[in-house]
Amino acid sequence: MTLVKKAFPFLQTLRAAWLQRQRDAQMRAELRGLDGRELLDLGLGRGELEYLLLKQD
Repeated sequence: MTLVKKAFPFLQTLRAAWLQRQRDAQMRAELRGLDGRELLDLGLGRGELEYLLLKQD
């Protein structure tokens, strides 16, 4: 088996993890951009939001 074939699954896993991290960062940025009223509509306070976002890491 060639080195490329051996490395390919690892590279796919690495890419998938990187893409997920990018999506998570975008979600965090969007949630942090919400104002207090929008957070309350979601049933969250600013402190709870920060706690939940930190817990995800």
